[in-house]
Formats: sequence, C-alpha cells, structure tokens
Amino acid sequence: MLTKTFITTLLKAVKEVAIIEKSVRQADQIAYGREEREEIEEITPAYIAKVLWKEEKEEELQRLNKDFYARCATLIKKMEHEIASRSSFSHSKNLVLIKSNLLDLIKYRTQKIIKLAMVSHFPQDDLINRMTWEEELLYIILCKILSSWDQFIVNEIVGR
Repeated sequence: MLTKTFITTLLKAVKEVAIIEKSVRQADQIAYGREEREEIEEITPAYIAKVLWKEEKEEELQRLNKDFYARCATLIKKMEHEIASRSSFSHSKNLVLIKSNLLDLIKYRTQKIIKLAMVSHFPQDDLINRMTWEEELLYIILCKILSSWDQFIVNEIVGR
C-alpha cells in the first residue's frame, strides 16, 4: 500500500513536471528566436576551458547563459563539418578537447544541481538564473521528486 501511495504521489509530480517542461521548451524557442540583449561571449575551446576551470574552482554554481549547451552543440557540429570537409588535425584535436571539457563541466554542474535540490525542494529563482534551460528543467524535476518523496515519508511512514 505504501509503495502504491508513493508511486501515485510521484506520478502526480511527474505530470506537473511535464507541464513545466512544455513551458520551458516554449521559452527556449522564444530565447533562441530573438536576439539576446546581454553580451554573449563567443563559444570557443578556450572559453569552454575557462568555464570548466571556474566551475571546478568554485563551490557555488557559476552562471551560464540559458543557451550555453545549444551554442556548444552548434560549435561541435560546425567543427565536425570542417573536419569532414578538410580533414583538419587541429580541429580534430580541439573537438576532442571540447567534448572532454563539456563532459567534465556537465558532471560538475549536475552534482551541484543535485546538492542544491536536496538542500531545498523548492526551486530558487536566484539559482535558476545561473542555469541553462536544460539544467533548469533538471533542477525543477529533482525538486518536485524530492518534495514528493519527503511528503510520502512524512505522511505515510513517520505519520502526520
């Protein structure tokens, strides 16, 4: 019975997340379709390395533009196209470095986002402002799931 109650609570949270995901996707389309007013640094291998270095060094989640990962994906596709058309060794080497740095960056940021969601199960605007669209969605989903878990434990296990 307890498992059924928890699953029902979890499914309710997932339905709420689906609504949030849809609104994030719509906001994402709007953001990519318009020109950003803030100064956006060009995504380069050096810039990605700098972002990774700051993320490793600082305990706090560093601010990234909402479209950071989308712009990285565009850079990777562009470099892959150039490698295919020119067989450029330097681009190939840079591409491997970019992918490695991005994987490390994603790992560090995901760990921080999980910790933030565990500290407070209610999404914090100041934290969301530091996240990309994809990270924001992850953070909100984690907050919803952890909140549902806490409600389940408190109501069904510990008692009211």
